[in-house]
Amino acid sequence: MLRDISPTTWNAPGNAQISLNLLATAMGFGDVPLDVWASAYSPTNLQTFSLSSGFNAITVPDTTNCRFLILIAPRGNTVSWTLKGITGDTGLEQNPNGFAVLSFDGSAPASVGVTTGGAIPGFIAIWI
Repeated sequence: MLRDISPTTWNAPGNAQISLNLLATAMGFGDVPLDVWASAYSPTNLQTFSLSSGFNAITVPDTTNCRFLILIAPRGNTVSWTLKGITGDTGLEQNPNGFAVLSFDGSAPASVGVTTGGAIPGFIAIWI
């Protein structure tokens, strides 16, 4: 369940206060709070930007401490977007009006690739 992920709950530009529980009830774990996995030293960095049509490399702000990335398409978006490992691969197509959560073991990559079917203004990346 994703809660409190609107601009009214953000502390200041560049920071986000979120409450996120990953539901793992099918595995018998119940609700697992995000802070169980995110270290107290992990930065929270919010970026809002426009994606251009085609391949976009989203630069990780801090590859040492980033443990999670939440990508959020703007509300009402209808343009396709796909997570890419490298240019040329098929990638994983996402819900045009949805979000994706990635977790990193150790340090994050230098960038995350997203290919779009057109321009997407107001795309959000939350780094934790």
